[in-house]
Amino acid sequence: MHPSHIIQANKDQILERWLNRVKEEIPESDAHQKYSVRNNIPILIDDLCELLENGKYTSRLHSSKDHGEKRSDFGNYSLMHVIREYRILKQVIFEMLDEKGDIVQRERNAIMFVIDQAIEQAGEAFFNTRQDEKENARLQAEKIASNLQEEEVLRDNFFSGITHDLRNPINNIMMAVDFLQEYEVGREAASGLFDAIKASAQRAEALIRDLLDIDLIKSGNQLPMNYEVSDLCKLVRMSVASFKPEIQKRIRVEIGVPEVQGHWDSSLLIRALDNLLQNAVKYGDGALPITISVLREDQHAVVSVHNEGNPIPEDKRSTLFNRFYRADKENASGWGLGLALVQGIVQAHQGKIDLQSDENSGTTFTLRIPAGISQSNDGIHELQGTEI
Repeated sequence: MHPSHIIQANKDQILERWLNRVKEEIPESDAHQKYSVRNNIPILIDDLCELLENGKYTSRLHSSKDHGEKRSDFGNYSLMHVIREYRILKQVIFEMLDEKGDIVQRERNAIMFVIDQAIEQAGEAFFNTRQDEKENARLQAEKIASNLQEEEVLRDNFFSGITHDLRNPINNIMMAVDFLQEYEVGREAASGLFDAIKASAQRAEALIRDLLDIDLIKSGNQLPMNYEVSDLCKLVRMSVASFKPEIQKRIRVEIGVPEVQGHWDSSLLIRALDNLLQNAVKYGDGALPITISVLREDQHAVVSVHNEGNPIPEDKRSTLFNRFYRADKENASGWGLGLALVQGIVQAHQGKIDLQSDENSGTTFTLRIPAGISQSNDGIHELQGTEI
């Protein structure tokens, strides 16, 4: 009987012997499922039979390449384990042929050629895949190290910024208190000092509150929400009114509807609007107006803040909403929590924030927030009777 017919007729027995022998000689194989260990070996046996049948021993054992690539996923395997598997297969095939019939030297050489060729293909595929994995791991490690280094720089800038920003209101409080203690002042002068103390304390409190909230967002938790029915148009006007008169003159409010009602946390939305307007004041062209607009779009409230000036570079936009990030570290005051906080507030309302920025159109931040959403202890519900 031709060797190819013997091998094909006893294929299952050959595979069983091979698996048992592999288990004995390669203990590492016990860590893997039987079907994973067999992998492409049955296909290799079929290819071997076909090659023996037609006598054309060409380089077409692609199954061995696949076998080597998949073996690279075996973390406890080395190249020597892969080579040993094929040598065991060769031994088992020769044992079966010797048991079932005679085999001439030419056929023996052909089988050795095919198995050796399979070893070369599988070994090369295993080695190359492992090398690629090492290179990818190295690149990933370098990326992580670079990110950690960048975060460390951002953290240093953050602590420098927060130290500066908290020191100012605290110094103002201390100076006012010292003045009150040292000098006799009238009721009117004292009232002005008390107002300054209160304003400075409120500023310090706001900075600490932003820091705590952004840390809450960073840890994957949602901001505590206090939902109520409110008018976004009113919230926008309240935010604009909180700025100094000289800044208010620069802000142009465009509201084309009487009201835009929704179920939101009003105080959080005002903080988001304040931060967007502060950002526009800080980075926009001081000689040109800032525009804040409100409209309703389907079941969403849409508010946009636009300023003219230098556009935000494309490579900066992916990190713009990271905490501690400031677009212009040389000229900007503050400590880079504003936009990260805005994003957290918008996401807490199940909304989205978009950015468009170019030289011709300027920079526009757009908040798109669902209007008919409420949240309670038993989940999220539609707000009945609210139109937008």
